Amino acid sequence: MRFKSFIFFILIAVFSITVTPKAKADEVVAVAAGISPCVQEIMDLYIAKGGAPLSMVTGPCGALAKQAEAGAPYDLVMMSEPRWPNWMKKKDLLTDVHTFAIGQLVLWSDRGEEPTMDGIKDHITAVPDPEMTAYGMLTKNYLSSKKLWESFASGEIVTTKSAPQAIMAVSSGAAQWAFVPKSSAIKAGGPFLTLEGATMDQVGGLGPKAGPEAKAFWEFCRSKEVDQVWERWGFHLVERR
Repeated sequence: MRFKSFIFFILIAVFSITVTPKAKADEVVAVAAGISPCVQEIMDLYIAKGGAPLSMVTGPCGALAKQAEAGAPYDLVMMSEPRWPNWMKKKDLLTDVHTFAIGQLVLWSDRGEEPTMDGIKDHITAVPDPEMTAYGMLTKNYLSSKKLWESFASGEIVTTKSAPQAIMAVSSGAAQWAFVPKSSAIKAGGPFLTLEGATMDQVGGLGPKAGPEAKAFWEFCRSKEVDQVWERWGFHLVERR
């Protein structure tokens, strides 16, 4: 398979780090880059209701998991897939593990016309890294189920470190379409094609030394108070028992 790599000169690391603007906090939540805008809105709501801010680190799921293994002090981890949280749980790096929402894969463009699967072969398409990101893996699985992955992967592809970078690839002209989470497409604006059946559990959990604010925020993220936020960002809700 031939992949066309693209390196963004404004990115100097594998993942980006952001701190919530309200205040620095001792407790840290690590969030998959593709879902961070939604989690940020939930944190803003949490703070508005009297909760204390947590610092937020964002990046690809695999990179965050590896950093936790290396000793990064993450009190709470919220990822866009079950693969890496389960890996962390087996290594005793996560407790109280739950699915908090269900994500949706879309094919996105900012060119004015809705992308189609029939048009894939005629467009340079950005795909997050399937090995390190949730939606890259989901893209590969979805296309494989349609018996399209081999032919697609041999075409013109821009591989990126994360879903936000796939968006950047299209915006910069390096690609024309991108496979990204619906939440990323909503934030970016522009037309997108919802890929039926291409969904992914969003899974998170607490670090072994999680503090009280991380525990409280984790409960808040899975409460009815934030259902409308998840839905507004294109997520399906988890059925509560």
